Amino acid sequence: MIVASLVALHADVFFMGHTVLPLMQPGITASGPYGYEGFRPDRHVSIDPAGALDAEFTWAAYFVRTVRSGSFPFWNPYQGLGQPQLANYVSAVLYPVNWLNLVLPPAWWDVVFFVDWFLAAYFVYLLARVVRVDREAAVVAALTVFATGFFAGFLGVRSIMGTVPWFPFLLYGIERTLAQPAWRWKSIALGAATYGLATGGHPEPAFLGLVLAIGYFAVRLVFVRRRLEAVTAIVPGLFFGGLLAAPVWLTFAEYVFRDASAVHGFATGTLHFPPEGLALTVFPLVYGPLNMDIWAAQYSTMAWVPAGVTFLAVAGVVAVVRRRPIALGALTSVTLVAAAKIYGVPLINDVGRLPLLRQFWFQYASGFVAVGMCVLAGAGFAYLRRAPVRQWMLPCGAWIVYVLVMLGAGLFTMRRYDAMLTAEPWRVELLRTSLVFGTFWAIAFPGLLFLTRVRGRRARGAFILVAVAGLLLQAIAYFPNGSARGFVVFNIVAAAVFIALVVTAVLLGSRTPRTAPFAIALSVTAIAVVALVRTTPRLANRYNPLRPAPYVARLTREPNAPRLYPLEGVLFPDFAAPFGLSSMTNLENLTPRRPAIFFSEFLDSGVHPARFYGLEAGRQTGAPDALTEFWAHKRYWDLIGVRYVLTGARDPNTQVVSAPPPAVSIAPVPLTTPLESAVACAAGPFELVSVFLSTYASVQPGEVSLDVLDARGVVTATAAVDSTAVVNNAEQSFPLPAPACADRTDRAVLRLRFQP
Repeated sequence: MIVASLVALHADVFFMGHTVLPLMQPGITASGPYGYEGFRPDRHVSIDPAGALDAEFTWAAYFVRTVRSGSFPFWNPYQGLGQPQLANYVSAVLYPVNWLNLVLPPAWWDVVFFVDWFLAAYFVYLLARVVRVDREAAVVAALTVFATGFFAGFLGVRSIMGTVPWFPFLLYGIERTLAQPAWRWKSIALGAATYGLATGGHPEPAFLGLVLAIGYFAVRLVFVRRRLEAVTAIVPGLFFGGLLAAPVWLTFAEYVFRDASAVHGFATGTLHFPPEGLALTVFPLVYGPLNMDIWAAQYSTMAWVPAGVTFLAVAGVVAVVRRRPIALGALTSVTLVAAAKIYGVPLINDVGRLPLLRQFWFQYASGFVAVGMCVLAGAGFAYLRRAPVRQWMLPCGAWIVYVLVMLGAGLFTMRRYDAMLTAEPWRVELLRTSLVFGTFWAIAFPGLLFLTRVRGRRARGAFILVAVAGLLLQAIAYFPNGSARGFVVFNIVAAAVFIALVVTAVLLGSRTPRTAPFAIALSVTAIAVVALVRTTPRLANRYNPLRPAPYVARLTREPNAPRLYPLEGVLFPDFAAPFGLSSMTNLENLTPRRPAIFFSEFLDSGVHPARFYGLEAGRQTGAPDALTEFWAHKRYWDLIGVRYVLTGARDPNTQVVSAPPPAVSIAPVPLTTPLESAVACAAGPFELVSVFLSTYASVQPGEVSLDVLDARGVVTATAAVDSTAVVNNAEQSFPLPAPACADRTDRAVLRLRFQP
């Protein structure tokens, strides 16, 4: 059932040639990898897409390349002056699930993400079962994992998706050992869970997950009679699992404490989500799309939770308060502590002031809150299905109050961003869609569950159908959509299909076979996804990002192992490693301390030494633009043998409208009169034009202007630059005020002018 649900929800990935790998993202890798010609998302489909594609995918390619050559990636010589790779926790070279990349083609490496997602759902199912949730309700708990925004948003970030799923399995191992001390597999289960948590790929959620698991164990010990026996049954498994993972965390710890460069500020440990972010637990994306919300991705790890999941979790909390189950109560306590930390509750938030934790990004604990909510949702489903109708009053009353408060918080917060809504009208449509359909699910999901429940206990099949279908349809409605129009369409269709299914469930009533609700919900979900994706794709097409551009072969033949310094665009920023090229970009926190000082003092004083990029996006506020700094620091980069690959306007997907014939010497063309070049709009809209300019090695006071004319000769856009700032024999970019060539059947003319 869990596997079938995952496949149905993502039929476009498994059967229709799409991928969840963020091949291109607005403002980051908008052009995509070399040779890509498929659907281009206009919205982000992943939290931290640059890290997902440019760092983790790259390190995966380096791992595969190294292992296939008969070695192991202890060291990465292709970034900076060399960086540790085994100590690079995020590379996750010892995580078994990542080894699937050794047998999968690169275009299908996103299968690893889905294996991790399945493990998260299955382990939540096991945890729900061991805390005394019945089988059907535990399946519902597992399905909520597919609807919860933390997992959907981080799906392409394998370091997070590889770590968080092992937390519920670790709790499962602890709880089952406490319940069944004679369980023969306890040490293996506890060791495997600890090893998976430690090697999954990210040190912060790994550490936080272990601390929360120990906290859960401590709470449970209070209610255990034979405490010493429980400790001796559980601790050895944890110890040996950690010992097995020692090659990862021990090398990482040694590097961090002895030779690493600081990345986060010393106040990072106390950073937290704003309280108004709780509105995302009822109205997903109310503050804007993924990574492009009102906080500009500062709190993207907060993700979202659909109203259906939150309502069931509220019912689960009511069940805990009324029935006081020990194991589920302990899980609820741990979940509340994690939630208190990520939302900055005083005293608990002050834990981040401790010396060891001051640079920790505690917001990743939202993944553990999501796990707790999913288990509570399963418990809430079981409670609502069995409780008398009058006992629905408390969870429904609490839910109504919560929804109204969150609606008020969302509206009040967005009132402060009227200027943003006015400047970007598309945000108004997204806000309207989020509020309308968030309200729909907040009312329809619990309301129609109640309607089927009042028909009596014999309508069990209808109750299951409404719950399962509602959760799956909310999962497809809120899954990251690369199309602004697609987000609206998916929400409309999901709501309409849900109403149709509820009518069917009411008509069938008690005649529904026990297995039919799951089959009907899965079938309808798969059909809806296939039908929607055919008209409005939501993800990029499946493609091998490691297809080398023609210049890669030439670069690999260059003598003296040149180190690349891409300013922007293709080879952004460390896609050099998979091709055996050395790059000076994306050093991150892997830069050893002495090379970091060397970079900071002698090579690139405009940026943080641990976060050097050859482009403006990775810079500190106020740093010079990439090209200006390139010329200012060129002599220092020459000192260490850097070869420069200026890929900003050499993107293989860029339309070249004027270029000299091959084998012809290039000489400047004086701009005494305007120069014009025709553009075919068939390639699609553009909003950036780059022109190679020469100043004849002197300052030319005046203004250089670029006009865009339509087929009738009317100027539709103009961009101008101060000619005194133009760099000699370099490309000058002219950003247009609005995209040109909106009509692909049209033609345009570019006119370049110089006014002394």
